[in-house]
Amino acid sequence: MNNNYNKHNSHSGQARSYSDKKHQPRHEMDTSAKPMPQDYIDRAENIMRELVQKRMQLTTSKIRNILSRISDIYNVEIDRTEEKLLPESYSSLQMARVRIAYECGRESSVWTFVDETELLRYIKGVGDSRAAFIHFARYMEALVAYHRYFGGKD
Repeated sequence: MNNNYNKHNSHSGQARSYSDKKHQPRHEMDTSAKPMPQDYIDRAENIMRELVQKRMQLTTSKIRNILSRISDIYNVEIDRTEEKLLPESYSSLQMARVRIAYECGRESSVWTFVDETELLRYIKGVGDSRAAFIHFARYMEALVAYHRYFGGKD
């Protein structure tokens, strides 16, 4: 039997450890709620410029996968006038948050992207506010656009 299987899948109650550094984040990510800043488009531009210049190995398709989940909610909420998100939209946003966290655990490039862009913090900052969500969705669109503009990986 393969010893690597036993080493990584013991039932001793200890956290699973990886010998591969690509799965280990540099520091603990702050995931506390944070409101979206007014200059979120400029922020998206600056962050993506820096990340692309650092040659971060994040593909446009990875970012678009996140955007796709947000766009589905946006398409439901954009024509509404109520102040609060629909319960289904709020639930979908929280599931998007879970999916983003999962992707962070899978790939260090996603972890770096989410940490630098503060996506998890901004999702929490949305709460159930429809207006805050619309700003967040536009921020996501700007991140994808500037990643592409600055020559990020396809």
